[in-house]
Amino acid sequence: MREWSDPQLVIPGSIVTSSRKPAICDYNGTAFIAWATQSINSPNDPGPTFSFTCWIGDKDAWAQPTLVPISDSGMYQSHTSALVVYNNDLYAFVPYKSRGDDKGCRVFRYDDDKETFFVAADWSKEWNGDLAAAVDNDSLLHVICNSDDSLVWTYSTSSSSDDLSWRGFSHNIRIPMADTTSNPALTVIGGKIVAFFLWSRFNLRTVMQMALDMSTKQWTSIAKSDIKQSGNSGISAMSTPDGQHSWICFKKHDGSSNLLCEYKKDSNSWSDNYPMGSSDAYLCWNEAAIAWSDNYVYAVWNSHLSGSPLCYSRTFLKPTRFGTGYTQDKPSSKDAIVDMSAMNMEKVTNIKYRNISKPEWVLNQESVGSCTANAVATAYRYELKRRNKADFMTSRLYLYYLARLGSLNIGEPSPEFYNGLAKQPPTTEMLQDTGSNIREAIRVITSLGAIAEADWGYTYAFDPDNDKLFVKKCNASYPPGNVSFATAKQHFAIKYAVANAKDPNCWKMCIDMGYPIIFGFRLYPSVHSFMQKKSLTTNDEAVAPVPDTSKETADGGHAVLAVGWDDNLKDGCFLIQNSWGKSMTKEGFFWMPYKWLDIGIIDNAMGFTLMDTYGS
Repeated sequence: MREWSDPQLVIPGSIVTSSRKPAICDYNGTAFIAWATQSINSPNDPGPTFSFTCWIGDKDAWAQPTLVPISDSGMYQSHTSALVVYNNDLYAFVPYKSRGDDKGCRVFRYDDDKETFFVAADWSKEWNGDLAAAVDNDSLLHVICNSDDSLVWTYSTSSSSDDLSWRGFSHNIRIPMADTTSNPALTVIGGKIVAFFLWSRFNLRTVMQMALDMSTKQWTSIAKSDIKQSGNSGISAMSTPDGQHSWICFKKHDGSSNLLCEYKKDSNSWSDNYPMGSSDAYLCWNEAAIAWSDNYVYAVWNSHLSGSPLCYSRTFLKPTRFGTGYTQDKPSSKDAIVDMSAMNMEKVTNIKYRNISKPEWVLNQESVGSCTANAVATAYRYELKRRNKADFMTSRLYLYYLARLGSLNIGEPSPEFYNGLAKQPPTTEMLQDTGSNIREAIRVITSLGAIAEADWGYTYAFDPDNDKLFVKKCNASYPPGNVSFATAKQHFAIKYAVANAKDPNCWKMCIDMGYPIIFGFRLYPSVHSFMQKKSLTTNDEAVAPVPDTSKETADGGHAVLAVGWDDNLKDGCFLIQNSWGKSMTKEGFFWMPYKWLDIGIIDNAMGFTLMDTYGS
């Protein structure tokens, strides 16, 4: 059972309350909450606004609430709203009623510059109910609504459209659901959209779930015995971006406490329920809304305290750590440039599909920041294959150690620096997992050569008190012995060239000749979340999003290989070989839209070839 923080008022010193369950989601690493505005003095007279706030990380507190007009006058939020991020934008789906007979759902889009919401679309009265929304692994937005004796469901017909009107969605599909309670939930579990609700027949209020098969557009009920829980008013659900953790939250049957269950992926089952806490502040009118954001699971609810203020609690949950580690390359006067004038560019313009990938060469860097070493070691295998040489797996931690060591030298490490290591091997311990750039990893082989992974294996350990530091004397922090450095030079010699990072035809020509492109890119939250998806089955699912660099902030960088292309896939994509293992994305590969080359997130692109002195 996880330990939750003591409950706190969302806005200390002020009674911020709502008769509806709040909505919550993560937007670019920040938690947002929205709720139906309500006056403590007139609890039965909600105003014509909804309210929202966001988490301020450096203050460990929520921002002061902002009021958003639903209309000029007369409209008010009538049911539970939904917050969802779709195509890098934050949306609020707010069901409303007017003092007359008008009712429906108004969709609002968040404006990052003005830091508030504005109307984006209106949906029909069929959507005047308790809402839930989620985005699937194909980047399609799904919305459901509790409506009389059924659930209403729709989904976006394009993963790239920003049209939130009815034109951008399927026709409304009614799913007969007699005897269900309010407040359904949506999330993604095991790559599928799953809906949760309470079955109210015989007053049991059993927790139920349905999984969506998008190939047939059919929802399949999962037997209630699979969860073995019952609730009260409704249910909330969430999953972490890496898909490793899923939770549901519901109000205790015949009680007022928030209960939680966690999905156990290894056994495909749910844990027994447990309460968030025992104090009166944990008691709720509606079940808590839950969401993961920036290494915490947040829960927000309308409490039983005097005035029914919104309260929150959170628990630490760091998702699976995937190593990245690319640091930006600095241009060098010694760089050779790919000579496009000598290439038959017309040839590749007529080739719509090319794939030189070797699926068995997908590596797993695990939680180490050694992406450049993994990319360079794999690219070298491709070059050996191109030249019909025997396969050789370069030690990745050997490359990673030396690339970090080279970056410590003042100025640009020269070939003499690396050549000297063969005569006088280094003894410096490199405890920090700092990452490295592509040039240094390539220069290690260019100047010094390489040793086999079998001789210096991928074994490491982190300091138990600091996951950014290696322990002493492990293969990641300490160099191989003298014999390895003395023999490295006799194995390999290469030369590298820099490709045009903005010209897809230059990339295609290199790939067509058998050279994979090694490149580094800035890692934006939308791309990072996508790359943490597992077991994707179709190429369409495996197309990475194009980050909105005006709204997202890059967090580090990553190095990978481009090993193919498909002009007909989503306006054109390169096939990318990652180093996070074969279970990630689609068997360790994903597709990168050509548009990435246009928006400036790719820092450098390189390839290399064997020199004539190979094997001397």
